[in-house]
Amino acid sequence: MKTIKKYWALILGAILGIFGIVIAIMKKHDNKQADKIDQKIDDNNQQIDILTGKIEVVEEQREDVKQDIEEQVAAIEATKDAKDAIQPETPETVADAKENILNNTNRRRGRKKKS
Repeated sequence: MKTIKKYWALILGAILGIFGIVIAIMKKHDNKQADKIDQKIDDNNQQIDILTGKIEVVEEQREDVKQDIEEQVAAIEATKDAKDAIQPETPETVADAKENILNNTNRRRGRKKKS
């Protein structure tokens, strides 16, 4: 009986040894997996920080564009008001137009005005 107990003790010890080795390997594997996951989380956090910075830049640009648009709208309104305020000149008479044309053509040709 003692020999059977010794064999059983050796078999049980071997099984427990193998079980212990498997547990140790699994813990090591789990630690590696946890490290990989932590690294991925850190990478994602860095990407989030970068994208947050880009979003802030885009929001600043959007505000700048809104201000530019408001300034352009104000300038357009001012131009429309100025356009509406312009009074057209009264048309010249035919005699005034003829005299103006003759003066311009004589000046270009170097002639003096007839009195």
